[in-house]
Amino acid sequence: MDTNRINRILFLLFIFLQVLSGKENIRISSETMLDSMRTIQYSNPSSALKLGLNILKKESQQPISQVSAKTKYTLGEILQDQGLPNQALEYYVEALDEYFVLEDFIAIGWVYVNMGNVYFHQNLFEDAAKKYENALKVFKEIKLRSGEATAINNLALIAIELFDLDRAIALFFQGLEARIEYNDLGLIAHSYLYIGEVYLEKDKKRKAMDYFQKALEIGMETDTLNLIGDSHRKIGLTYFYLNDDSLAMINFRMAEADYTAKSNKNYQIQLYTQMAALFHSKSDFKSEEKYLQKALVIANKQGYIKHEIDILGDLVLLPDWILAKIEQIELYTKLDLLHQTRFETEMKKTLIRSELKLDLEKYKRNLIRKEAEKTQAVFARNVSIAIGILLVLLLAALFNRYQYKIRSNAIMLTQKDEIHFQKMKVENLNSEASKRALKYEIDLKKRELVLNATFLQQKNDLIIHLKKNLEYKMNLLSDPEEKKYFKSILASMDESNKSEEQWKDFEAQFAEVYPGYFQLLLKEIPDLTSIDLKLCAYLKMNMNTKEIAQMTGLSVRAIENRRYRLRKKINISNQTSLERFLGTLETKII
Repeated sequence: MDTNRINRILFLLFIFLQVLSGKENIRISSETMLDSMRTIQYSNPSSALKLGLNILKKESQQPISQVSAKTKYTLGEILQDQGLPNQALEYYVEALDEYFVLEDFIAIGWVYVNMGNVYFHQNLFEDAAKKYENALKVFKEIKLRSGEATAINNLALIAIELFDLDRAIALFFQGLEARIEYNDLGLIAHSYLYIGEVYLEKDKKRKAMDYFQKALEIGMETDTLNLIGDSHRKIGLTYFYLNDDSLAMINFRMAEADYTAKSNKNYQIQLYTQMAALFHSKSDFKSEEKYLQKALVIANKQGYIKHEIDILGDLVLLPDWILAKIEQIELYTKLDLLHQTRFETEMKKTLIRSELKLDLEKYKRNLIRKEAEKTQAVFARNVSIAIGILLVLLLAALFNRYQYKIRSNAIMLTQKDEIHFQKMKVENLNSEASKRALKYEIDLKKRELVLNATFLQQKNDLIIHLKKNLEYKMNLLSDPEEKKYFKSILASMDESNKSEEQWKDFEAQFAEVYPGYFQLLLKEIPDLTSIDLKLCAYLKMNMNTKEIAQMTGLSVRAIENRRYRLRKKINISNQTSLERFLGTLETKII
């Protein structure tokens, strides 16, 4: 008997060691995956997201750990960078909860800062301020001065957005005090730049100059990246406002030399466009054209499409005597191509975001399935334990076979009820998951429809704007050949604006979001024309008269007439709006 007991103890000890070994292997693997994920989170966000979800899958059976919390925090950063604020906040909240369990207060402070940044970029300044204040409270408790300075400066940026410059300057000084105590010269210099910018905004140019000079002195001493260039740029701007063009240009050239030496192309573009704007304010259009062209060359080489569009937009607005007519036409053509390229790029980004959302939803569905499998595994373990108990009872109760049969039958009946209950529970879980997936798919299609409509509206609006500019330029021409060339461009724009392909694509996407809607409309009002159906679709999407006019390339007056004719066909009272009537049709579809 003692030998058997020893053997059982050794067997249990062996199993325990195997479990410990398995957990350690999982820990090493997850940490390695986390390092890889953080390495590629900016270069390949889609792969980093999938890697993070796999880490969470591995860690789901483990206690809360730094690996799990850091993974959720990094997933929040990736989703925030990809323009998915709601999903980013979900992971930040989960990371925050785990960091509280782990009592990692440094990480808690930075999670609050990132959550505040999400709200800030959504212009939800009140919510952002609450998160920054939470971060500030945490950093004060653990005496992390660098974190305090960051939270205070972010609160100052909110004050600037709310046009409270006095509060902004007071907060920047608080942040400066924290950074001086932390003794990081680079951060101190950036605080000086912030303070100088607010003083410049308050029209206190001499005070602004003092702080820009302080930042420059630190930059000369530490050679912190771009600090010298930023300081010279802001000093040059201040001299320009003081009407000292000579000193302004000297500082602008020094900023240019620093940015060039450090290969910061984005800062060079900002410098040149700022100088062009300043020259424009003094009607020095030749100098404005010169710096716009310099900025355009860099933007083109670096593939900065947004910068190119902004610069070209400024160039085409220059007076006629600055650029030849053929150059103006080329600029308009290039601007149109860039807008098309940006539209295609935005569409690709939208598709990537949709894929990320689908990956997240897939992960959530798998998590639900895993929970169901876990429930089944627990049930199977309970069944095994019950069977073991039955065997023990069988061996212990051989003297009374009848009593054993009664007990075993009762236990088997209980198990059947439990099996039925667990099966029903699993089926309910799978049904809920399917419903959520279907709802998510419909919501995604609605968002894609709205996004597509917005893009079409912006494109048509741009074409109308360009057309007006070209018509104005054409009226200034005297040469019939040149006018003929302009008319062909205007005809192409009209053709593009009235393209039936736009409506076909929109109609197909609308039918996916609202299946059977057009058929029900025609059943209720058989004499509706295709024009009436288009108007009904746009109204169904809550588009106003001006937006519909921009989408169709028609005038607002024309759309109002079509609305009037549609009301007559439908024969609804003046007390009932078209939008409400069309909404009641959707309930019939449902």
